[in-house]
Amino acid sequence: MRAEIEKIIANIRPTLSEPVYDCPICKDTGYIETVIDGYEYAKECECQIREREQKRQEKYIAESGLQTVLDSMTFDTYEETEKANANLKATARAYLNEYQDYWWYISGVSGCGKTHITTAICGELIKQGIPVHYMQWRDESTEIKSLVNDDAKYGEKMRRLKKVNVLYIDDFFKGAVTEADIKLAFEIINARYIAKLPTLFSSELSVAEILDIDEAIAGRINQRADKYVLNVRKIGNRRL
Repeated sequence: MRAEIEKIIANIRPTLSEPVYDCPICKDTGYIETVIDGYEYAKECECQIREREQKRQEKYIAESGLQTVLDSMTFDTYEETEKANANLKATARAYLNEYQDYWWYISGVSGCGKTHITTAICGELIKQGIPVHYMQWRDESTEIKSLVNDDAKYGEKMRRLKKVNVLYIDDFFKGAVTEADIKLAFEIINARYIAKLPTLFSSELSVAEILDIDEAIAGRINQRADKYVLNVRKIGNRRL
């Protein structure tokens, strides 16, 4: 009996003494030795590439302003309760393949899912490693207008909005629209129009209603968004 126990212990001892690695391929060194044309090189391990991509995605999520809703507002959580909902979801997925060539403008009543479906688009772009910035129009426009006499802070805020890879403006022109709002909107939209940078909007106002406010802004949105100018009046307030 004693001999059998010692034999079992002898068999498992080597296993217990071996170190445990998070990555068994590179043994946590981050690199793999490889030979090319007779020369030895240190090749980056896949675990390092995955870790770097994960950190970059986390950085983009933190900087996007959408970190609190990205998990809840996805394509999977968007309810296709009507044919109109299913069509909108399909159109949003199609936009992901053309986002570099078009803007996105969706209008409809409050609660119809504009923010949800547009956030889902942004979430997918972030997963692809594309920086996205979320601008809640009423809050951020008020903040920026208050900085108009502080050139440094105003310039810093505006540079971000003008140059980020993808900008999402939520609740565009919600509430009373002043001349200061029009001036601010045009400065952002025109800069992105010229640079051909992807820009997404959700609003209770259609492009036709924006036209009544400012022709230059409406014209630029309509031209850039083109077939992705969506008016979802057939979808009611999903919150009710």
